[in-house]
Amino acid sequence: MPQHIKPLTNEWSDTTVRGGTILQTSVVCEGRHGISSAYFRMAKGARIPTHHHPKWVQVMVIEGALNVQTEGQDNLTVKAGECYFVEPGETHTETALEDSLVLVTQDEDRAEFLSD
Repeated sequence: MPQHIKPLTNEWSDTTVRGGTILQTSVVCEGRHGISSAYFRMAKGARIPTHHHPKWVQVMVIEGALNVQTEGQDNLTVKAGECYFVEPGETHTETALEDSLVLVTQDEDRAEFLSD
């Protein structure tokens, strides 16, 4: 049966993401089918410092806008309704240009969450 997840009424908590930045998150899926997916709230000016992921990551901007800096590429401005894909190992930095809500889906890279 499909899960119906509503970000406005789902449970939210603070979490530390890569680079030590603390964001509010609401988990959608953690490890099932080899992926994880969660909503994140980023206040205007919030910055996730330069980092990389061992596996792919896709970010859908639902509200707001982000600046994405990737080594060796032009900066991207990603607005509500748009998404971006980060290849495994690609070094990047993300900054919220305004209060933003994003949905991050990625190939699960934490062994403790992997399950079928």
